[in-house]
Amino acid sequence: MCRVVGRLVDLTYAVSAALEPGKWRPLPPRAGSVFAEPVFVREAEALRAFDAELPAILAAQRTALELRE
Repeated sequence: MCRVVGRLVDLTYAVSAALEPGKWRPLPPRAGSVFAEPVFVREAEALRAFDAELPAILAAQRTALELRE
């Protein structure tokens, strides 16, 4: 689960960096992340990647909430 969540965090960071380049973020990309360097050339490409992973992101959030309770 940690590996999946880590990859989703990396992806959302990369999408955010593509949509808002230069914006301050509280943490740098994780070391060794495949998304540590800019990977999206266009905003549409970043949004497509995010849309494709959205079900997994939501499932991870639901699972984390259920495990917390």
